[in-house]
Amino acid sequence: MIKSAIVIIVALIVQWSLVQPGYQNDHHLLSSLSVSSSSTSMEHLDVVITGVTAGLGKELTSVLMESGATVYALARSKGKLDKLGEEMKDKKGKMIPIVCDLQDMTSVSKAADVVLEGVGLEGKIDYLINNAGMHYGNPFDTKSIDIAASKSDGMDKLFVTNYLSHFLLTKKLLPTIKNMVVQVSSSYHWQSDGDMLKVEPSNDTSVPSMPMAARGDFYDFNHRHTSYGNSKLAQVLHAKALARRLEKEGSGVRVVSVCPSWAATDIAPEGFFRWFVQTFAFSPGQGIYSALMAMFRPEVKSGDFVGNTEIVPIAAPYISKNLSINGVPLRGFIMDAAAQVLMMLQRFNFGWYIVGTSPESNDVGLQEGLYEWSEKAVEKYVNVA
Repeated sequence: MIKSAIVIIVALIVQWSLVQPGYQNDHHLLSSLSVSSSSTSMEHLDVVITGVTAGLGKELTSVLMESGATVYALARSKGKLDKLGEEMKDKKGKMIPIVCDLQDMTSVSKAADVVLEGVGLEGKIDYLINNAGMHYGNPFDTKSIDIAASKSDGMDKLFVTNYLSHFLLTKKLLPTIKNMVVQVSSSYHWQSDGDMLKVEPSNDTSVPSMPMAARGDFYDFNHRHTSYGNSKLAQVLHAKALARRLEKEGSGVRVVSVCPSWAATDIAPEGFFRWFVQTFAFSPGQGIYSALMAMFRPEVKSGDFVGNTEIVPIAAPYISKNLSINGVPLRGFIMDAAAQVLMMLQRFNFGWYIVGTSPESNDVGLQEGLYEWSEKAVEKYVNVA
């Protein structure tokens, strides 16, 4: 206990010593850096962002609107969208609020239709930022939770929110996208070995074939523990598969994944851990730096993964390979430990970097298998009344 207290005190001292004026919260500086190679005005840009009422999505909306962009702002709560609109009313740009519940793919499809109607037949979307996400919290919390998204075929609600609804949104908006699709993923995708994203035939005729990560009809420790990592790997797999398709078509649209590293948002469950994250993590202004760099730096290529620190847990998949306790893979626990270390070190390495992704993310078979299954899974939601 004493050792833990000493570690926290030392970490706090390091944290406070690294907070400098114009560094912690100055998103104006970050924004100006991001557009330095492009244009100081974004008045010509139309951007679609999910999850805009808090955290990184709200910060991105603020920065882009401040520079004049039009933001199609998607979020679940109309009340929170109205509040955000009031906060953004003095910005240079324009905000178009659209209610979109990412746990309900019918809602997602209708929101996409509103966006398409807004840009018009000859219009375009410059950037789609698939930002919204959720987390189940402490996997050791043994109480049962309802993980089924009842309005999306009963699939796992985190998988639907973080990945599959964004797949649907991207599919519907892609014909009008001019520049880039940005997947706000995470280096936590290294936690997943990809097994739960493989589409295995079902022996039960009442259960359709789908990745284990997508299933909402069961609940166990491993499913909850790896759910976030699985969804973030799915985003990277989607980005790489779509980038390859667009390149073959000769499209100029890039698809890029980004990682905000540990950022002080409300995605962490309430309690000590949220306090810990909000104390030691990057500010939301720093968290969006990787997304801004991905959007506006010409060096970034389709399929790249952009982070705001180059420290990634490359050892985790190899140290823990094939090791488990009571059937629970050790990889997830090793990744958890590596992530805590990353949180303490990331401030020493703040910047923007094109970094490597996990071995599984580069598995073309895994990319294609998940992409093809996802196409079928969202098919009935593409055209809804």
